[in-house]
Amino acid sequence: AGLDDEKRQKIESMVPPGTKLYKNKILGLRGRATGLVFPNFSREKHVVTRQAAKKLDFAIFSVGVDTAYSQKSPDTIAMLFQGITKDGKIAILDERVYNNAALKEPIAPSDTVKNLVDFLDRNREEWGFAKNVFIDSADQATLTECAKYRKNNACMYVFNPAYKKIKIIDRINTQLGWLHTGDYLVVDTCKNHIRELENYSWKTDKDNEPEDSGDHTINASQYGFIPYIPKIGAKGT
Repeated sequence: AGLDDEKRQKIESMVPPGTKLYKNKILGLRGRATGLVFPNFSREKHVVTRQAAKKLDFAIFSVGVDTAYSQKSPDTIAMLFQGITKDGKIAILDERVYNNAALKEPIAPSDTVKNLVDFLDRNREEWGFAKNVFIDSADQATLTECAKYRKNNACMYVFNPAYKKIKIIDRINTQLGWLHTGDYLVVDTCKNHIRELENYSWKTDKDNEPEDSGDHTINASQYGFIPYIPKIGAKGT
């Protein structure tokens, strides 16, 4: 109510109508939606401290990247560093999220590569070596910049296009199963991912399709874990 018309219109233009964010922030609707994609996500059960995560015995580290370069939407560039333990748990260990609409100098694909390598190096020192990085296969610009970087620099990371032949509904069902068994964990500093897990919703006019917003860290997580699905869950590694 205290915002002037210009500021209000700018904020409203950045939030897609019909999304959970629009319902909450623009229409003022409150409460936990019945249409949540991950209703079994619980901070008490699934969120852990960095100290607790350090005690896990990791076998594999993986990174997923989802990108959106628009300067007129809340969509983000999201990087997720995750580890898979020897007993089949997956833990989201670190995240880095950028929103071009909130930056004075927008990030380009060439900037993303530099930020990504810094992200990988930092987490390699803290957690371990993630050789494989899985980037949204629809973003050929970022993949091209990654290929150029690897050609022109000494680089031990492999930048792969994400495998998308597994349908979104099947990825969601897989995550729901891991949440049910307690095999999907999130370090408490990954606040963007926690928020998306708590707010990601189904479309109100369709029974089997989630909203195409507020899902960038979720997409990044899926890109990172898809190649390792057989190693996660009850059977483990």
